[in-house]
Amino acid sequence: GIYSYQQGVQYEMLGYLPGGLSGIKAFVDQPAKTVGVDFLRGNLWDSLVLKDVMTDSQAGLSNFATVMVVTENPDTGRGWVEQAQPALKGKPMLMVISAQAEPMLRPYYDSGQVQGLLTGMESGLEYETTRGVYGQAREYWDLLNAGVLLSITIILFGGLVSFILGFRKRQMEVEQGEV
Repeated sequence: GIYSYQQGVQYEMLGYLPGGLSGIKAFVDQPAKTVGVDFLRGNLWDSLVLKDVMTDSQAGLSNFATVMVVTENPDTGRGWVEQAQPALKGKPMLMVISAQAEPMLRPYYDSGQVQGLLTGMESGLEYETTRGVYGQAREYWDLLNAGVLLSITIILFGGLVSFILGFRKRQMEVEQGEV
């Protein structure tokens, strides 16, 4: 891949967090007791990334340096801000959200409750460009542009064919009327 991040060294995927808002609240209060056991790798809280974060099983979310929420659902994003942000005790909350979630979540960024916000494909592309990498956002953007160009081409071709067929039909009607 284009990024050299290694799971278990620079980041850790803690798995699915069930329970909606109550699941978020449980994670905020006691992360190590809520998620983090992988059937292949065992207790993820023993990984290099997390071993120093949770020195106490009662420790909360404020032990993390940053929380990043990635979602396409505005209700999920809102839940994270409302449940988790106060428990961070000044640590930053970052969000990567879909364009459809932006209208509901932008006010949290504008008010300072969320310190970083990437929205939709265009922001992802801008982020990759700033970092000087060619990644998925560029690939998706290129595919989207190709799809739009193809759609426009098909519409123009269909219009041209319709115009030519209509013109020929009118010509034939004129010829038949003169005979």
